[in-house]
Amino acid sequence: MNDFDLNFLHEFHLGKCGSTAVTGILIDGQKLVVANVGDSRAVVSKNGVASQLSVDHETSKEQKEIESCGGFVSNIPGDIPRVDGQLAVARAF
Repeated sequence: MNDFDLNFLHEFHLGKCGSTAVTGILIDGQKLVVANVGDSRAVVSKNGVASQLSVDHETSKEQKEIESCGGFVSNIPGDIPRVDGQLAVARAF
């Protein structure tokens, strides 16, 4: 986390909450740019066929990045991998 993030979290006392999001922007009616965080997924349907536009952020695939930021990934049998034993997605806000 950078200094801005740490100051924001300290100042507003947000606790352990968060969200996920997906957004898209169409540039000049020609280029579609899509971004997602967490469990949100962007899809488009063309002639009744859905196509995935974003890549899921999976905890197990991002374990090294999570650990490099001071977190951990728990792998309790029968459960899904969780960040710091709680969050079931690798990225949220």
